Amino acid sequence: MGENDAALRTGSRGLSDPWADSVGVRPRTTERHITVHRRLVLAFALSIVALLAVTMLAVLLSLRFDECGASAASGADGGLAGFPPRGGNGSLPGSARRNHPAGRDSAQPEAGVEATPGAPSAQPPSEEEQEQRQPWTQLRLSGHLKPLHYNLMLTAFMENFTFSGEVNVEIACQNATRYVVLHASRVAVEKVQVAEDRVAGAVPVAGFFLYPQTQVLVVVLNRTLDAQRNYNLKIIYNALIENELLGFFRSSYVLHGERRFLGVTQFSPTHARKAFPCFDEPIYKATFKISIKHQATYLSLSNMPVETSVFEEDGWVTDHFSQTPLMSTYYLAWAICNFTYRETITKSGVVVRLYARPDAIRRGSGDYALHITKRLIEFYEDYFKVPYSLPKLDLLAVPKHPYAAMENWGLSIFVEQRILLDPSVSSISYLLDVTMVIVHEICHQWFGDLVTPVWWEDVWLKEGFAHYFEFVGTDYLYPGWNMEKQRFLTDVLHEVMLLDGLASSHPVSQEVLQATDIDRVFDWIAYKKGAALIRMLANFMGHSVFQRGLQDYLTIHKYGNAARNDLWNTLSEALKRNGKYVNIQEVMDQWTLQMGYPVITILGNTTVEKWIIITQQHFVYDISTKTKGLALQNNSYLWQIPLTIVVGNRSHVSSEAIIWVSNKSEHHRITSLAKGSWLLGNINQTGYFRVNYDLRNWRLLIDQLIRNHEVLSVSNRAGLIDDAFSLASVDQHAASLASLF
Repeated sequence: MGENDAALRTGSRGLSDPWADSVGVRPRTTERHITVHRRLVLAFALSIVALLAVTMLAVLLSLRFDECGASAASGADGGLAGFPPRGGNGSLPGSARRNHPAGRDSAQPEAGVEATPGAPSAQPPSEEEQEQRQPWTQLRLSGHLKPLHYNLMLTAFMENFTFSGEVNVEIACQNATRYVVLHASRVAVEKVQVAEDRVAGAVPVAGFFLYPQTQVLVVVLNRTLDAQRNYNLKIIYNALIENELLGFFRSSYVLHGERRFLGVTQFSPTHARKAFPCFDEPIYKATFKISIKHQATYLSLSNMPVETSVFEEDGWVTDHFSQTPLMSTYYLAWAICNFTYRETITKSGVVVRLYARPDAIRRGSGDYALHITKRLIEFYEDYFKVPYSLPKLDLLAVPKHPYAAMENWGLSIFVEQRILLDPSVSSISYLLDVTMVIVHEICHQWFGDLVTPVWWEDVWLKEGFAHYFEFVGTDYLYPGWNMEKQRFLTDVLHEVMLLDGLASSHPVSQEVLQATDIDRVFDWIAYKKGAALIRMLANFMGHSVFQRGLQDYLTIHKYGNAARNDLWNTLSEALKRNGKYVNIQEVMDQWTLQMGYPVITILGNTTVEKWIIITQQHFVYDISTKTKGLALQNNSYLWQIPLTIVVGNRSHVSSEAIIWVSNKSEHHRITSLAKGSWLLGNINQTGYFRVNYDLRNWRLLIDQLIRNHEVLSVSNRAGLIDDAFSLASVDQHAASLASLF
């Protein structure tokens, strides 16, 4: 209830008694009634006129305010007229955000439109159009500015889990703009400064605000930044050391009855912005110089070694770390803890340390991980012919982490259960799990850290390679385990083909159109299908040619970004040098940009000997009324399929041959195919597809397995069984064949 409303009801500030008498319903003469009514009508008319006047004045003032705001946004030399004051944290209030100009970065009119003084302007853009033109409303940064180097200074207060920061970013202006837009989330910005150089001095800042919808900080300048010039952006801020395991977060453990805390980072894929304002996209690689101030009872770690440590009398110490190479923000990392470590050194001089709780280090729980990490760095350096790029690699075992591990460059972070073990009491399966996680993360020091995908749609380029090399690297450590030839089939190929055989599957390269899509691309299709396609690629290229292609790819794109076409072109060149001419991009685009996979059907020609008919079709498990339309639509899918085959009988098996299948149906002559011989396709299941046969060939293969199954390798037997049961699940005729296995 408002104050005036209450007064009217009580009469204290309401109608006076005489006026109440004059309008009360009491017997009066006709003339008195007419006089009273005239007064009422006149008062009512005057109030209407006054209301209209006030309304018109308000509209005019509103239009004038919008014009002032628009001219302030587009004028290169005018300043931000009428810019609303900032709040205490440097943010603009909601009204300022709505009225903030959304025009172009330049004051020039649009192409084809001539601004004539005094002439009526064109139809003003709608609010939706203005919103679309604002650079801070888009998923990706505009590209007008490019970071070159970050100086990041942090002070961590572990007693209340807060930290303060100062980041100085050297930025190159690619296109003229009046807005500096970079990522920031959950940080309280206190001060922003922009400067060109010591001669030109500061660039006046009109204001800044956080835009939570896209997690960016927008700095509005009073003049336009010139293209092809460098500037320095300084931001002072503070934030919390979070408890949600993302950004800069805290964890804890208990030692001798005392709870101890540590601070650690998890920036992948888009959480660096929660620890410092930055250009938080993979394409924006820069160098970093980090300094961390903390209490002397802790130690700090980061991607690079400590260069100097400055101790202060009040019990604080500042660690200054060496400058990093060019790297993406999401691979930056630091930690503040009171752990101890053990170390080893590789043949090439890389210092490898494992940091963990003091009691775990004393027990030797990290010795196994330290030992195989040293061997793996040496293996990858030899395989890729690209040296490990940093002077050290720290392995940090933490009590809590959102993932099994994170491959930060030079500071890989593992949850304790995936790196600490006692080989004398741990099971083989547990040792295998720990081994494969470490192999995966060390591979990322090349695929991901050294060469980074341009954008998240190609996340499989790093995750697929790391997953594939889990098996290659583990085979190097334990050759008798046959990881790539056998375990890969059950753990990767068969699992992902079950998922990818659904009508709801998606391509391995996914479009990322909104922020929620970024986390979604880190799925089994990216990891497992990506690994399966890389394995197929390595087999049809030949492992030695494939290896040389990867060496070229890493050498050409090290410290930079690469897209899938960069990989395809490099591998095609490696094949060409070996005398083979295969357009890898043309082949692999069909496997990476289409969902699912094909089933190959091989039929004997009943009229002409030694000829077979090969057909391909999209394989889908859930063929039902609901999904049949989608399945039929996907019959238009075509793949270029490297079909490997052998021909055999009870006493002899031919050498392996390859047939490229590119059409819906093809005829091929197999000279070694004789009466009574069987044919086997997709040898050792190196291809990412299923194979079906006519009834005669299935019976010959089953007969061979019954009489002497060792003629076929373990991988081939596994492939036959997996294909038979998968085909049986969608075909009643194949079900009877599957029952014979």
